[in-house]
Amino acid sequence: MKTNLDLPAELEPFRQEIESSEKPVIKITYERKATDFWSSKFGGVPYLPKNYDFPKDSDGKYMHLLAQLNFEEIFAQVPYLAPFPKKGILQFYIGDTDLYGMDFDNLENQKDFKIFYFPETDTNNCQTDFAFLLDQEVKGFSPLNYKYVNNPQECLALQFSPDYEWVCREDYQITNILGAQKIKQFFDIMEADDDKLNDWYYDNLYDIHHKIGVYGYFTQTDPREYSPQYQDHKIVVLHMISDDEICWGDDGVGNFLIRAKDLEKLDFSQVIYNYDCY
Repeated sequence: MKTNLDLPAELEPFRQEIESSEKPVIKITYERKATDFWSSKFGGVPYLPKNYDFPKDSDGKYMHLLAQLNFEEIFAQVPYLAPFPKKGILQFYIGDTDLYGMDFDNLENQKDFKIFYFPETDTNNCQTDFAFLLDQEVKGFSPLNYKYVNNPQECLALQFSPDYEWVCREDYQITNILGAQKIKQFFDIMEADDDKLNDWYYDNLYDIHHKIGVYGYFTQTDPREYSPQYQDHKIVVLHMISDDEICWGDDGVGNFLIRAKDLEKLDFSQVIYNYDCY
């Protein structure tokens, strides 16, 4: 934790507000390899108990696994981060649609994306045959590289590390953190020097990265800014960026956001899912 940031002179008027926004975050990296069914991963095939139906989209077609988080595995690598569960498996499935399963009109609508949470993991009682997924024609609408979609032999195995970050300008919460009198001054200063200060901020205070927790980054507009019904969804359950193996549209990002009270109850039915791109 950095209690006294080494800020450029231009940001000194906002020191108190910026430092007050400091929060722990879990950074995600990956390597390409085969994994166990229950491992944390991007792509591949999931942990699914026997006699449990694989999720389908609104057209009755099988979705594919975007990401799987094994919290016992995560918190064996990093300090516990409340209010996330200490164990269990959380899964993110998306449909093979031109919007990657997102519903622009209702970001909570899980008709073409689905989130499953299994509080207990029985590795001796899970499905192992996912050949039926390969029988379905895939259009290729996924931020994942096609070779990782439904691939039981290869995916992106996740590793986790602890870090801290400070609110970024794209997260709607920055208005409340800086206050009405300072927010315009902050944006004017950030935009006044040909992006040099903006680049410093993202190099030092907010790393645009795959992660769990805290603040959301958006290439367009934070949907919570103009949708009051989403403004309590302040926790990033999963943030995935575009990189060498993943691409959200035209170099965008994907966010899954939840209310603290729902996360504490392990209720993932009202998570909002949003992706945007440049």
